[in-house]
Amino acid sequence: MTGAPLAFLRRFWRYDAPMLGQIRDGSFLTAARLRFCAFALLAGYAIALLYLGFSAQGWVDNSGRPLGSDFSSFYAAGKLALATPYDQAALYYLQQSLFGAGTPYYAFAYPPIFLLLLMPLAMLPYGIALIVWQGGSFAFYLWAMLRLRTRRASNIPAGAWLLGAVAFPACFLNLLHGQTGFLAAGLFALALAELEARPWLAGFAIGLLSFKPQLGPLVPFALMAGGRWKAFAGAAITVAALLAISISVFGMESWRAFFSATNFARIAILDQNAVGYEKLVSIFAALRLWHAPLVLAYGVQVAVAIAVIAATALLWRGPSSHKFAALLFGTLLVTPFALDYDMMILAPALGLMLAEGKARGFAPWTASFLALIALAPILARGAGGLYLPIAAIAILGGFFIAFCPQKPAH
Repeated sequence: MTGAPLAFLRRFWRYDAPMLGQIRDGSFLTAARLRFCAFALLAGYAIALLYLGFSAQGWVDNSGRPLGSDFSSFYAAGKLALATPYDQAALYYLQQSLFGAGTPYYAFAYPPIFLLLLMPLAMLPYGIALIVWQGGSFAFYLWAMLRLRTRRASNIPAGAWLLGAVAFPACFLNLLHGQTGFLAAGLFALALAELEARPWLAGFAIGLLSFKPQLGPLVPFALMAGGRWKAFAGAAITVAALLAISISVFGMESWRAFFSATNFARIAILDQNAVGYEKLVSIFAALRLWHAPLVLAYGVQVAVAIAVIAATALLWRGPSSHKFAALLFGTLLVTPFALDYDMMILAPALGLMLAEGKARGFAPWTASFLALIALAPILARGAGGLYLPIAAIAILGGFFIAFCPQKPAH
């Protein structure tokens, strides 16, 4: 009996062994298997969400958390938009008033620009607001992904493209938490789809991403390096207009309060681990997960950010077909504050890399690693609890693949 397992291991670890060979060239990722996995994931999401809904008491789940947990802070902030949305005590008091005294505190550290969207949502009853937010942002994401397919990935059948877009595990996380991933991914997808044909529209989409500032630092460098000046101007005008509107509606004091709340969030989440490093996907969080000193973690994060900015600018100066994917992976590498649901913006990146691989062939190991990246959002928290920062590894690997594409396997 002992000889058989040893023989299997020797066979498996041989370079030309069938199993390892299939992982190397990605041949095990057949269309039928991918379709089965996608439907299996969708079935799992449906079961989990149905259980969550049927076990809830009103709009509170059986653990005392509001359904669409993070959206509860958006909703409360929207109700306080003209008063004190960044006052933690006032925000928490309202959350408890809405969902019960045992409700956990959900912080709000988005800029006043986002309040322009949240204020009308907060005029609706919570349940309807949650459905409108989830349904509307999800529909926008799917529409933008279809625009991206039409412009840049038409070699992928529309049905398969949509199935992959819906089954991507970060979708489940955003549905679970009521987060902003659908909106962010949709805006990125629309911007990349229209960059050549409608650069002003692309710039408008990029400017709207200012609702989540940590996703923005890399984009201007890419646009400038690539000479996309119309898109750059469109983004700048959009941000300036949103800034002016938010000040006129909420006053300059709202921005002072936002910066104060942002600094508090940075200290609590990054320095003091208030959220949990296993939930974050940045290089900074990976190092802190391994108990690296705070100064070292920040230093490495800054160094990685500078390297990624330089590498992305270099890609955008040339004709690289992977520069769009590099921008999306790089966006999550530049910021220290990104959570697993923010990996939603990798859906367009993975779709573009799949289309490229289908057209030209995949380099060795690439297809299998892309499959790992696709699963990373749903594996990240569990792996992080075991001190394995799988999300940071996946994002860094994806950026490397985009920046250093190898020749396809023959």
